[in-house]
Amino acid sequence: MSIEIPKQKWRQFFQDVSKRRFAWETKIEVDAKIEGLRVLSNGLYLNGVAYEERSGTSEIEISVSKNKKHHQLHSVTDPVRVEYSSDDKYHDSWIEISDSDGTRTILRIFNPMPIMVGDAAYDTIPT
Repeated sequence: MSIEIPKQKWRQFFQDVSKRRFAWETKIEVDAKIEGLRVLSNGLYLNGVAYEERSGTSEIEISVSKNKKHHQLHSVTDPVRVEYSSDDKYHDSWIEISDSDGTRTILRIFNPMPIMVGDAAYDTIPT
């Protein structure tokens, strides 16, 4: 089930997601009318999501990276709708952002970054 986030709550919603899902693995897809569905990134970790309004325009920026040298910033200009879905069993979540021309950006957040301890990796969320 998905819920629509009211526009007046976007800034706080994205701040909360950025804190709670920082360094979780992501997949970003864009579904445009002309180009169809394409994957922009897969397997990069979430740095944060921000909503900004400037001079009558608005923008949502999604920052993801693998390390300091490999990072991406994806911008959605003139967003008109934000929806959130979550799978409570596995903590997976999806954020779908629609812009004014009908393009949808889907941010899937699905695995926390493992914490490295010596030679072993341990997930940050206990099962």
